Amino acid sequence: MKKTLFLSLSLAAIMLFPARTNAQVKRGEWDFRPVITTTNSIYGLLLNGAGAGIQSPWFPNVFNRFGVMQSLKTPEGKAGIKYWDWELRNIAVAYQVAYQSKLTPLGFSFRVGYEKRGLETTLPGDIKQYFNRQTINPTLLLNIRFGNYLNNRINPVLEIGGSYDYVFACKGLYSSTSSVNSGFHGIVGIGFGDTNSHMQYTLRYEQDFYNWFNEDFTPDDGATHPYKGWKSKLGYLSFSVRYGF
Repeated sequence: MKKTLFLSLSLAAIMLFPARTNAQVKRGEWDFRPVITTTNSIYGLLLNGAGAGIQSPWFPNVFNRFGVMQSLKTPEGKAGIKYWDWELRNIAVAYQVAYQSKLTPLGFSFRVGYEKRGLETTLPGDIKQYFNRQTINPTLLLNIRFGNYLNNRINPVLEIGGSYDYVFACKGLYSSTSSVNSGFHGIVGIGFGDTNSHMQYTLRYEQDFYNWFNEDFTPDDGATHPYKGWKSKLGYLSFSVRYGF
């Protein structure tokens, strides 16, 4: 009786699940590793090249970020922005916990880290001014696979989510954290994963859904609302070749 039941359950399992499953289904569902984001694509590509195929949890996922849709408006006019840098003025370091279900298309990643972002601007009147913010960024992303991910080697991937950028230090016209805003940073990404190599190729668009500058800020030097009329619109593209699921 027990033998018959065991055979019946085995046959049912064979019928329910594909006979040939790939390495993606067989591997573990969890991944733990650091994440680095840089705006200098040379640094990023070197790190990505060095880490290609490395599955060690100590080797970070690396994202190359490019500034797009960058604008800063002031009452005197529009400022020019230089974003890409060699001095690592823009870099983020975080630790990530990720999960991908073996038998469903859903997964997620959560990370918490430190980020430094600087804007080298040319204000109206040819005035050079550098703005720098340091933030803590808890980030949650939903990862969705498409297609027959149980058998296919290549599967499209959609990422959607965001972070809350909490400012704890800044430099600019004023160094008070009250002079700048914290807020939501949205992320959406598309790409594909190779289930044999476990590498994932992703292109993301990111945007700050808040103004960097606090227009209601009044400093102790007697100036009244020095950032009144200052409005930023900052969007980013990032590309990564990284270890995935």
